[in-house]
Amino acid sequence: RLGKSLAMSCLEYADFYTNYDFLFPKSSNAIFNEVMVLLTKDWIDDCRKNSQRIRKKTADTELRASQRAYSWSDVHLLTDEFISGMLTYQATWTQGESTKTFNYNLKTGELVELPTIFKKGFNYQLFIKKYIAQEIIKSPIYKNDTDFRNWIKQEEFTFFTLGKEGITFYTEFHIIYDRQQVTIPYKKLKSNIRKNASIRQLF
Repeated sequence: RLGKSLAMSCLEYADFYTNYDFLFPKSSNAIFNEVMVLLTKDWIDDCRKNSQRIRKKTADTELRASQRAYSWSDVHLLTDEFISGMLTYQATWTQGESTKTFNYNLKTGELVELPTIFKKGFNYQLFIKKYIAQEIIKSPIYKNDTDFRNWIKQEEFTFFTLGKEGITFYTEFHIIYDRQQVTIPYKKLKSNIRKNASIRQLF
């Protein structure tokens, strides 16, 4: 049965050469909705600049609707207190995808960021790096694919989302290897999470 639902908002634009549409979650929380608009602001500016560049450069009718951009969202966690997910942006004039993640406390109106989660003095960056390195080598593709090993060693897993079981870290999207992810269970992190950290409600 349906437990929760979330509305989606859309920003869209079209002219002779360019069209784009951005889909992102919309809640009853006005501040969160503003955060979503701000997260896509750079992408919208990119689309507008490209549209202006094309209009100045050419009047070729064959380029009609040739410049397209899309942004879509994946919500990974939705509770009364938290919403967490990922925004992905793709445009015909750029290579690959661009990613942003959001972890938002609906009760306090705050973005949840890694430095606010962990106790002072705990080197969470080193812990996360080591944990991911230990987990990723267990993957069958890591053992059998040299190109994958070379690629994954360069990835920083800089994106993260909150979940019911733990914090999940992600690479950028790869056209062959997709987006790799590793989840660190809360039980592995619990002793180093601040007592007043809001994410304690998740475990």
